[in-house]
Amino acid sequence: MMKAFCAGFAGCLLLLAAGSAQALSVDCNKITNPDENTICSEVALAKLDKDLDNAYALSQAHLPLKMRDYVKSAQVRWRVGPAGPASGGCKGDVNCIAGKYRDRMAFLGNAGLPYEGVYDGKKARFSVESMSNGALRVNFFEGAAAAPIANISETQGLKVADNALALPLPGENCTARIVFNDAGAKLEVKEAKKKACDGVKAMAGPYTRDYSLIPGK
Repeated sequence: MMKAFCAGFAGCLLLLAAGSAQALSVDCNKITNPDENTICSEVALAKLDKDLDNAYALSQAHLPLKMRDYVKSAQVRWRVGPAGPASGGCKGDVNCIAGKYRDRMAFLGNAGLPYEGVYDGKKARFSVESMSNGALRVNFFEGAAAAPIANISETQGLKVADNALALPLPGENCTARIVFNDAGAKLEVKEAKKKACDGVKAMAGPYTRDYSLIPGK
């Protein structure tokens, strides 16, 4: 079973306290765009900023140790990127800014976030990306090829249950699922009829997780 970062409820509380103690994401003495100006002048947005810090701290508490630095740098990239407050993309609109904050909190609160990463097997690799709507996107690649040979979209509502992710493969005689573990994952393929799974059977087996290649946001 994948291990949580914090040791018990007290550890989670300490992380939350550390997250909520952070200042606003914007330096209100150095405003550079309308979004930053709105964040510094609207109490509701300042509260959302603190809520986001809490969501970030809580996500850290439930991530594998090797993912903590990645999520930390990803959060910095979000703040300065197109979806973050430093971009000025909302042109000062309160609802637009609030929406971006809520989307980010939903992403950090996704139960699938701890499973993000690239998983390498003998004959294939696959990537897992968590989405802000709580679902997952899975891409299968042949070897180290850049283009995926199979894409399973988050629109199909993929979610992990008990460290396992069922894959909606075509055909009633073929089933597959990814079982996650501390080392990586295992792709299990079962066929109820001979040759029903020929397209994916070769990809079955253990996969090692590569934490340096995490496709998340």
